[in-house]
Amino acid sequence: MKKIVSLLLAVIMILTLAGCGNTPAGNGSTAAPNASGTPSAGAQTQEAVSGEDITIEIWYQANNVGDPSLPEEEWWITKAIKEYETAHPNIHIEMNIPSGQVEVTQTWKAACVAGTEPDVVNLWTGTNLFPLEDLLLDPTEYISQEDFEHITTWNECYMDFDTSKKLLAIPVVEPGVNVCTFYYNKQAFEKAGVDAAAIKTLDDFEAALQKLQDAGYQPIT
Repeated sequence: MKKIVSLLLAVIMILTLAGCGNTPAGNGSTAAPNASGTPSAGAQTQEAVSGEDITIEIWYQANNVGDPSLPEEEWWITKAIKEYETAHPNIHIEMNIPSGQVEVTQTWKAACVAGTEPDVVNLWTGTNLFPLEDLLLDPTEYISQEDFEHITTWNECYMDFDTSKKLLAIPVVEPGVNVCTFYYNKQAFEKAGVDAAAIKTLDDFEAALQKLQDAGYQPIT
């Protein structure tokens, strides 16, 4: 069900979500291509609203799904999926968390070769995506002008960081909407005189990093 990937992209996006095609490298799309070589928006819309039962599989990195100390049903992404399924009763979303988060890109590439890849995958953006160009669906025609204007860091999702080339994924680095987790060493913070609870802004964060560096610590690893 690769053609209805944009339905999910509109609701659940972290770091980068990429739509996958289940064809061999060199095509990357399962829908009948239009002049631009991407699936027809009309075909996608028709299938999405036809009422047929649709299952979408999504691979998400474990560090992005929610607070690991909470039960799975309380993760933000679990709630988002439930909300989406309630609004679209004919669509079921299966979320899987692949093992080996560092190797997830290679695991996904292997799944593409085997024809078992998910419909949507959560991957790091930038140069990590470039070798995957032929395996990824260009989502341009499914993105509203409003999203293009309000979501930031689009350039990181274009091939070679060039906006005149293929868009490989949808970024979600959006002010106030970022989902990112930092773990910190309490002893290091205490020795450097950093109060984690007082970090509220980017300036606070940068000042804390400087204090850690001045105290002899590598701020981010």
